[in-house]
Amino acid sequence: MKELSDALINGKLELLVGEGKVSKSSIHSEILDTQAFLLVGSRDIDAPDQGFLQWPYVSAWVRKQNWISYDAELTLVRKHFKAQYDLQPNIEPKCIVPDFNTILEMLRQGKGVSILPEYLCAEAIKKEEITLLHRFDIVNESNIFISYESSAKNNVLIKKFRESILTA
Repeated sequence: MKELSDALINGKLELLVGEGKVSKSSIHSEILDTQAFLLVGSRDIDAPDQGFLQWPYVSAWVRKQNWISYDAELTLVRKHFKAQYDLQPNIEPKCIVPDFNTILEMLRQGKGVSILPEYLCAEAIKKEEITLLHRFDIVNESNIFISYESSAKNNVLIKKFRESILTA
């Protein structure tokens, strides 16, 4: 995201849509949408017998899973478990895949568990291609921002793009 933000600041990009707000006075950033994340898994994976209410019941289950992570640090996994239980699981990813669509496809193929944006996996859950394991009690959402040069605020193309996203 830093490289893209720098490209926007340096005039190499006209518009940026992403999770981070660009903090520069010459750049206008506004929230386009908010995305929630869900703990999901392959169809054959069941939630812990005691559910996700207390960490002692969840801890052993978490350690047994094949985690497919967007990054080596398991940023999303740690962020959500920290918000829910005020603890971070001591686990390692089975596979690191820096693409949410590929992670979703791996879950469809029975490869493990992950935390994915709800917008991406809602249809697969509905079709029972993957399993919704847990919707965290403490909603941990991420904002999606649109950022562009402040001087382009009245640019017709940017206005149309923004409107098309907001009405989609």
